[in-house]
Amino acid sequence: MGFTQLASGDIGIIYGVHDDGRLLFYKDESRDGSNAANGSTGWSRNTGHQVGQHFEAARLLTGSGDGTLYMVHQDGRLLFYKDESRDGSNAANGSTGWSRNTGHQVGQHFEGARLLTGSGDGTLYMVHQDGRLLFYKDEWRDGSNAANGSTGWSRNTGHQIGQHFEAIKQIVGGGDGILYAVHQDGRLLFFKDEFQDGSNAPDGSTGWSKGSGNQVGQGWA
Repeated sequence: MGFTQLASGDIGIIYGVHDDGRLLFYKDESRDGSNAANGSTGWSRNTGHQVGQHFEAARLLTGSGDGTLYMVHQDGRLLFYKDESRDGSNAANGSTGWSRNTGHQVGQHFEGARLLTGSGDGTLYMVHQDGRLLFYKDEWRDGSNAANGSTGWSRNTGHQIGQHFEAIKQIVGGGDGILYAVHQDGRLLFFKDEFQDGSNAPDGSTGWSKGSGNQVGQGWA
């Protein structure tokens, strides 16, 4: 038994989807690596608490700061969650501690999403199964967007801003438009989106910093 998805909801906060569908909360209060190896020290009192349920169908889960989570359902729907407590005290069934619009559908047709990561302020980067990198920005960030995604998103949402990400097996946001991508050969690659508005050229020839695509680590396979 283990986790099918992990996502960061805020500084030091991790949400884990257990393979039985429970959503669990963790908060690293030390944030300096001094925690006990067995996790008995350095974590908040409510670490490991269940804060939601019925996440069995979560295919992708990512955070975008301030307790906000976006989940791609197996059927392609994009769902919104916001943890207002952010201390693990939510009811185990998710009936308390979450915003009013938590669980609302805010988009659709994400069936082709292979990877998804947040970069703060409602910005999401999605790697499509065909290797395209797509940009999304949730301007409302309260779950009131139209279910079909026709309202609440920036003008350039869904635009292609890069290509040839077929060999990327993991991607994570570093904030301020920074992305770290793990290539299937184990190289760690760096990208920085300087535009952060979805207006980059579809082939990635504009809008990215000079060092984008550079290798910054190895052995990540």
